[in-house]
Amino acid sequence: MALANRFRAKAAAVGLGLASVVAPAAMADEQPQGVDGAFQVAAAETSTPTPVLASAAISTVPFTENAGREASTDARAEPGIAVGVWYGTRSRATPDRIVAALTEELNAAGIERVSFHFEQNDVPATGVMYFYGEDVSALHSLDTAKAGAQDAAGQYLFQQSQPGMQYQYGG
Repeated sequence: MALANRFRAKAAAVGLGLASVVAPAAMADEQPQGVDGAFQVAAAETSTPTPVLASAAISTVPFTENAGREASTDARAEPGIAVGVWYGTRSRATPDRIVAALTEELNAAGIERVSFHFEQNDVPATGVMYFYGEDVSALHSLDTAKAGAQDAAGQYLFQQSQPGMQYQYGG
């Protein structure tokens, strides 16, 4: 009997899935569609997309598919600190503001070369990690990102000052 109930539950789930596939086209028109990074909704009576206004400010910061990989590669190729940023869906700061604040913090700590690698995150919060040589910091929230920048800068500068600990870049 239990087997029959599990089979019915799975059949019902398949039936619901099939119903969503063959549902009227008007339902599908209400779903957002990604177009060049902006969301648009197709109107039911016309095939011309209607733009939906985004709540976030326009940013000049480019986003990538894999911030961690690119920051790690960059940190191993060039001296300085590469910053990986996983930008949250409800971030309190714009990407431009994050770049400005963390660049200022790292420059003040003595880091001359700072690069940023942003990726759109699928969770509300924004996460930040600092990459230098083959090392990487812990994940920081925006609340702890400045303190994390100071810690990463201190560790990076210490390693650079020790002959046996210096990373050989570009290899």
